[in-house]
Amino acid sequence: MSVLLALLQRCVLFPLSHLVPRRPGLWAFGAPQDGFSGNPKHLFLWVSEHRPDVRAVWLTGSPATRRLLREHGYRCELRWSLAGVAVAARAQWHVVANDASDTSLALSGGARLLNTWHGVGIKNILRGATVGANAGLYRRLWRPDVYLRSAHRFRRPALVLATSPTMAAHFARSFDIPIERCPQLGYPRLDALVDEDFRRLCLRFGDYDALRRRCAGRTVYLYAPTLRDDDADVLAEAVPDLAALSEALRPTGGLLLLKLHPFTAARVGEQLDAFDDVAVWPEGLDLYPVLDEVDCLITDYSSLLYDYIAVRDSGVVVYAYDYERYVAQDRDLALPFEENVTGQRADAFEQLCEVLRSGRALAALPPQELAALRTRFWGAPGPVRRMAGPAVTDFALAWPGPRRSARAGRWTRPRR
Repeated sequence: MSVLLALLQRCVLFPLSHLVPRRPGLWAFGAPQDGFSGNPKHLFLWVSEHRPDVRAVWLTGSPATRRLLREHGYRCELRWSLAGVAVAARAQWHVVANDASDTSLALSGGARLLNTWHGVGIKNILRGATVGANAGLYRRLWRPDVYLRSAHRFRRPALVLATSPTMAAHFARSFDIPIERCPQLGYPRLDALVDEDFRRLCLRFGDYDALRRRCAGRTVYLYAPTLRDDDADVLAEAVPDLAALSEALRPTGGLLLLKLHPFTAARVGEQLDAFDDVAVWPEGLDLYPVLDEVDCLITDYSSLLYDYIAVRDSGVVVYAYDYERYVAQDRDLALPFEENVTGQRADAFEQLCEVLRSGRALAALPPQELAALRTRFWGAPGPVRRMAGPAVTDFALAWPGPRRSARAGRWTRPRR
């Protein structure tokens, strides 16, 4: 973004957008990278189908995303089209997964921002980080050029979606908002795993039949490492010998699907062509409608671990081959690692292959350990059974907004 454009959007349009009357019942939704994904996607679909009193409109900069939603009968506008500007400037709620740039930061000034975030977990994020890119960013708030380039990172949301008391406290610290503004309502992206009708709706957005044919008769392993800030080729370090990995999968008839973070520098390419049992997760295909069909999750410090154990009670491998470097350079942890993971452990590639070869990767998770983690991250010892979409919608419609002090003329901050 050019300096002049940034100045126009953040120093002119954003202040002026506070003056535009907001329309109750009009909600703008968006997601990072102009896609159709995450908690906003699943809340958008539920609201569009079940709440005629809410006009839900998806905002994007991608013509392909607009075409996809319109082909399925949903409202979607390009962010800077006349219709998109009108929606962003008039919407009472902006529903995002990352920050206001998911919808339209420049036109969100007078709106209520509902940040649904993109994962519960143990990593410190945003203002809570003490190492990595976020820590460096928030230490430079005093610099005008930093604020101009990254203004979307500094706006505090009206509400942040949480899943348990532990996560509400974590997000309150990370976003620097009162804990009362972190309602524990669950995550809409798990709703497809709770309600079969909603799952069928979500399965319309992608070729899941092709994926299921590929996986038919196989034991399905999913390797989904989290992003590293150093832009390293994660796959080259984590899986240095694809032939050895392929050999380790054979005893269980395994198929390993690699789902890499979209920002990772990992290069896969033609090196997988020689292996029938290692493949890349289909680009653009949402994992969540079929997460419970995965037999084993291989992960590290990712929030995906907690989504998986919310609905599954077996098949976890924690592959933390770079733990010391990760917590020193990429992300520090809000909760102790050893006390907040479960499943088989592998701290080196050779150990990972042995766990896969032996079949231990598919083992049931310790019941007491599983119940404790579910309670900590999801608020109850059993699997998630309640849809979040209806609860989030009802809460947002009824929420009166932050209290205002008549004497001080400022927003009050309830004690945490």
